[in-house]
Amino acid sequence: MDEITLYIVPVMLGDGIKFIGKTFGSKWELTGHRVIDNQVVYLTYQYKGE
Repeated sequence: MDEITLYIVPVMLGDGIKFIGKTFGSKWELTGHRVIDNQVVYLTYQYKGE
């Protein structure tokens, strides 16, 4: 995987849910972002190696 795009919609879920788990050694760079309808956040990250 060399790119990941996330759509974040804020919702309360108790204690929360881990999305990826441990990411030690991973290097991701934010390459794009925007807010949709003043509620949803759209983020794009590119992998930059270990």
